[in-house]
Amino acid sequence: MSETVEADDDFEALRAVQERKRLELGIPATTKAPPSLEAIVSRAGRVWERPNAAAIEARARDASEAEAKRAAERAALAEARRQRAIDRALESVDEAFRWATVGSLGARPRTVNAAKLGCENLDRGAVLVTLAGPSGVGKTTVAAALYRRAVEAMDAPDGEWIAASEIVHRARLAAMRREPFELLERCLEAGVLVLDDLGQEPGGEWKRDIIHLIQRRHARRQITIVTTFLAAPRHGEPCDAVDRYGDGVARRLFEDESLIRFRGDS
Repeated sequence: MSETVEADDDFEALRAVQERKRLELGIPATTKAPPSLEAIVSRAGRVWERPNAAAIEARARDASEAEAKRAAERAALAEARRQRAIDRALESVDEAFRWATVGSLGARPRTVNAAKLGCENLDRGAVLVTLAGPSGVGKTTVAAALYRRAVEAMDAPDGEWIAASEIVHRARLAAMRREPFELLERCLEAGVLVLDDLGQEPGGEWKRDIIHLIQRRHARRQITIVTTFLAAPRHGEPCDAVDRYGDGVARRLFEDESLIRFRGDS
């Protein structure tokens, strides 16, 4: 005998009838039952949400803002890394001159003009700048200002500041201890190098490191800033620079595009 329900929308009664029929027919419970009338009606009456233009625009705006934020964070991290590299390069500068920048040299025409000329030389592509003159005229101050400017202009800031006498001293220690001369390697690889007080170092066999350093960096077109009291060679006259480092290095140090000459007090 068939069973009926009074109303088509009596879903609970319909499910009960379906369950009794399943048991009568011996259909296993694991068999998926046909969809109920409730499910059919629900699917038939479902209204799909249509894309909302305002919502799409809002999501796009949120994504754009998130990407802009990530880009700003990446830029801030890159700038922080760059500043740390600049700070590391400046740590090798004598504290007495670490303050110097091209714009902070005061009103002394000699140092201001020398710094301006050094900047012009570097901007033209010079890789060697020689600041030559007697002691106390501002060579090291100008060198510090040019060094900072050159380091800050690099994509990957890197620099080393060293006195020529320190290179010789450290070379002797490394030889005595039979250790690698790591300082020389750092000076060879530095993006910008200041070689301070060239000519003040002891002579002898140790000058070969100075000669190698200047020649190698010049050949690789790495910026080198030199301060020295040595005079430029003159034709037919004795010259300390030639005697110490040879004619080739002396000519590089004192060629027109490299040399900034300081005179005595004026």
